[in-house]
Amino acid sequence: MLNIQPTKEEEHVEKVLKRIRVAHELGRHKERRHWTLAYLNSFHARLAAVQRANRRRKLNDRLDTATVRAIAAGLDAWSGTDEPVLVHRKLKTSTPDSFRTYMAFGIENKALQYLVLRLLEQVAVVSPCQYSVMGGGTHAAIKHLVKAMNTGPLWAVEVDVVDCYPSFDGKKLKDLLPIPKEVTESVLISEYLNLKGGILAGITKSGPFGPADGPKASMTLEGTLAAARQGIPQGSAVSPLIAETMLALALSEVPKLGDVVAFGDNCLLMAKEANDMVTMTEALETAFQAHPVGLLKPKRRLFEPGEPVEFLSHRLIPQPSGKPRIDPSKKAQDKFERKMMRQLARLKYKKMSADARLRAQREARRCVQSWTRGAFWLCDGIWQYETYWLSRISKASASPKK
Repeated sequence: MLNIQPTKEEEHVEKVLKRIRVAHELGRHKERRHWTLAYLNSFHARLAAVQRANRRRKLNDRLDTATVRAIAAGLDAWSGTDEPVLVHRKLKTSTPDSFRTYMAFGIENKALQYLVLRLLEQVAVVSPCQYSVMGGGTHAAIKHLVKAMNTGPLWAVEVDVVDCYPSFDGKKLKDLLPIPKEVTESVLISEYLNLKGGILAGITKSGPFGPADGPKASMTLEGTLAAARQGIPQGSAVSPLIAETMLALALSEVPKLGDVVAFGDNCLLMAKEANDMVTMTEALETAFQAHPVGLLKPKRRLFEPGEPVEFLSHRLIPQPSGKPRIDPSKKAQDKFERKMMRQLARLKYKKMSADARLRAQREARRCVQSWTRGAFWLCDGIWQYETYWLSRISKASASPKK
């Protein structure tokens, strides 16, 4: 295993970040502000952020070292960048005529996000029950849920926030984050970004749904961009941590009458008694609605004792033995199988060249293994499921249609 030693520049940045973290933990706000300014003004910190953003680009789109250093030299977290941000939208399969908005960022915006993200990671305060950014991810959240369900029948309520990211008030957010307000404005809030309509989104002045009037006016270019300017940007590297930090304030208001597991704005409350569940749910919903960063609108879903619990695309089915059975949710499994059927149909096409067929076969195998060994490896029977699909891929490759 390679033992790569950090450079002197990286060690310097780490020392500054450590000083920020220690000052924050000890309540030395003046010292924290001093080292925060030193970090944001550091060329080495900015260079590390640009390098990280560059590594996230496709291999053939990566910039050379001289260009990366030039971008780092001109990067300014206080003034931000005029680099265009493309606003895309994707139709929701579950809700006709509605869509999800997300943004595509260039290297300057991404570098600024990584620069601030590394800073916020030192001062962010999250709950131990939150798993989205700093708590271990989906698998850790599901393991927490399994442990809770092992204790016996539970009442469970999933509470999440409707349109979470756009619900944050940027003006209020500036007062809640322990970083310079100018940096919050320039990097973290959608309102100040240079937003443009994305070509991939198919956004035009009249939009694909009709003219800019009537009930569907928000689906036009003007309406889409206006909606995208609300709150924190979807697709930003730092937005998930901001959301988790803000939602931790609401979770702290939930009385300890049961168990809580949270991932982003998805919060699952569990209790042995129905009255305790009602008390916990009402406390969380009240905290969302009275949140200092804006009005967060909660919605809920109830799971009664003995019923399967669906959370984070997993379905946990209570068993007499105690440990619940874990399956992918029906929605997740149907989506995966539709994708695989398209892959199989492609493999069965006779006129495909041998090289193209081999590439398609490898792509199909990677798709299966990323699903079974990645997102859903905790599920029972997942290896048999993988074997089944790999077998179908082999058969489809061996017998193309005439």
